[in-house]
Amino acid sequence: MAVTKSQFRGYVVSFIAGILFVFALYGLWCVGLFLAFGVEIRSSAVFPRRHFARLYSRGGGGDQTYNLVVDGKWVYRSPDEPPGNQHESLMWDETGTVLTFSNDDGAVYRYDAENKREVSE
Repeated sequence: MAVTKSQFRGYVVSFIAGILFVFALYGLWCVGLFLAFGVEIRSSAVFPRRHFARLYSRGGGGDQTYNLVVDGKWVYRSPDEPPGNQHESLMWDETGTVLTFSNDDGAVYRYDAENKREVSE
């Protein structure tokens, strides 16, 4: 079956409309992530366990909060911290399963990515 000129134009228009729709959705997704979590300031991956952590900073009202996301799951939100660089760090232990978040204030949060729970000392 041969494709007519008008069918071909319809395919091209549909293809371009699909691309524009995907870009629009991606833009909305990025704005939503920014409003929900803030700006990504640190990330850390560990292999071969394949765990991935992202630290977001969300400012506002003269302070900032940190949101920690491990393997796509929101696991920690800090109390209000002073604004500015707090020298945040994300460190995995030697087994590659426990993530430690720390900053200048001495705040420490530990999360076991393998068992999906907070680690208390």
